[in-house]
Amino acid sequence: MNDHDVSESRRLIARHHAAHGRRRYLKVGALIFLAMLADFAIGVGSTVLYLKGKVHRVPPSPDAIEEAMVGRMHSLLGISPDEEEKLRDVIDSHLEKVEDIRQDSFDSIRDVFREMDSQFLDILGPDRHRAWKEEREKRFHRKKRPRPHDSDRRRRPGERDREERRGRIDDDGRPARPGPRHE
Repeated sequence: MNDHDVSESRRLIARHHAAHGRRRYLKVGALIFLAMLADFAIGVGSTVLYLKGKVHRVPPSPDAIEEAMVGRMHSLLGISPDEEEKLRDVIDSHLEKVEDIRQDSFDSIRDVFREMDSQFLDILGPDRHRAWKEEREKRFHRKKRPRPHDSDRRRRPGERDREERRGRIDDDGRPARPGPRHE
């Protein structure tokens, strides 16, 4: 072998090693990219799952529930107007029970937080407790507003219409006197 062949062989070997090294860097780079992409996907997925539990959805109004149920019964079962009226009465009475349960739950939760707050007062003292309440209100942008009594509570959209239709309240929004039910 002459010097020219040796130098040519060395050049080919060097070129082979350089190409092989580039491929190795590309493989490592691709693996790093895939790992970063997987990490991003996991982060996005976990954030979505976390926020899904945090988003407060407004429950549908009793009227919306009633209309959906009766509408579905019309399309599936072909109910008569007499059956519809009876079904609406049943739905109304049960939705009232659900609203009572919801209100009782709200009252129980409010009582627990009031008890916790009074224990904070015992531990922190009046000045620091006041500072804590101010910070909490500022953080949650809450404005204190009095809770309405059951008799003059705000009704959900359409609730007044349903109660007027059922004869439970008069045109002025006052409870109607009980009378004979339409059968």
